[in-house]
Amino acid sequence: MWLNQAQLDVIGGVFHKSKSTGGNYNNYIQSRTYDDGNLYYSDLRSDINSSLVSNVGYDYSNSVTNNEWFHYVLAFNGNGATNEDRIKMYIDGQQVTGVMSSSQDFQATTFDLTGSDFILGQCDPLYFTGAGWNGKIDDIYIYSGLLTLAQIDSLKNTANPVVAENSLNELPNNVFSIFPNPSSSNVKIVNNSNEIISKIEIYSAIGNKVLTVDKGNFNEVSLENLNSGIYTLKITSENSEQKIKVIKL
Repeated sequence: MWLNQAQLDVIGGVFHKSKSTGGNYNNYIQSRTYDDGNLYYSDLRSDINSSLVSNVGYDYSNSVTNNEWFHYVLAFNGNGATNEDRIKMYIDGQQVTGVMSSSQDFQATTFDLTGSDFILGQCDPLYFTGAGWNGKIDDIYIYSGLLTLAQIDSLKNTANPVVAENSLNELPNNVFSIFPNPSSSNVKIVNNSNEIISKIEIYSAIGNKVLTVDKGNFNEVSLENLNSGIYTLKITSENSEQKIKVIKL
């Protein structure tokens, strides 16, 4: 998913899925930022009278900038031998090192949360009242299988990543690439093949075409007239069509 936070180092819910025990505790999985500068993932297991929490955090505020988009991937592997193997975080395609802030290890499975909604932009309301996300969240993907580093990079850099549940080993054919991305002005088109570009178009996050690039400008595309946000750059050649996610600052 892509995150954009107006103010860092505050309590802000990225997502949670919770289920009441019928007492003073909830069971949940949850990701949130906190006022200590960390981005956390937590797993809470409870009964009516007590609870055990597993909690890992990464000092995200040294890696991202407020009001700018960053890409966040959380991977859970119940077969992992250690906490580090079971919970992995990636910021902008790079794995980061989280620090356990609880004595309880992550278990091979989470608590059964069947029937509970997956809520974006909020913390569990029983423990963090009113702690909504102070910014924007976009482009959420949820997979039941583990992704490779290349596939995580695809999630960040490709508009429609080929990481389907039934084809976790397939990767997009990156005929074209762009840089810089994000950009506040222009992006350069890099042709990694012998394909001849016939058309370049840019679409908004809701699928509306906002720009058709003139044929003489296929090496460099201007974003200056676009509002800040996430767009899809569609490059059409004689033999292929590729969509690349681009962020206008």
